[in-house]
Amino acid sequence: MNTTGTWSSTRSTCQTFTGDLVEISSAEENEWILERFTEDFNSYEAWISYNDINTEGVFEWLSGMSANFTNWKQGEPNNNKNEDCVILHKSSGTWNDKKCSHQNVVAICEKRK
Repeated sequence: MNTTGTWSSTRSTCQTFTGDLVEISSAEENEWILERFTEDFNSYEAWISYNDINTEGVFEWLSGMSANFTNWKQGEPNNNKNEDCVILHKSSGTWNDKKCSHQNVVAICEKRK
């Protein structure tokens, strides 16, 4: 689904379609998403569900699961100006923490069971 906005607003849009922001569990899944993201979206960043909203510095997926795989950009996460949400970079496939209120980021949604 191709929608842009803040982390919360794009998450709400995903939920209206019985989904949520994507969880990435492996390097292969990160690559698979990146391939489709590169082909289908005109944005340089995409929200994923990884965040440290509940406890600063303790990142987890929206499902509450901790990550077995991460793909942080070098020097990240750095919590610059209280960044609690995570984006996937289109150009590199790496992750970066970002202010959840940042606008015009595309959402990558996945169907939840």
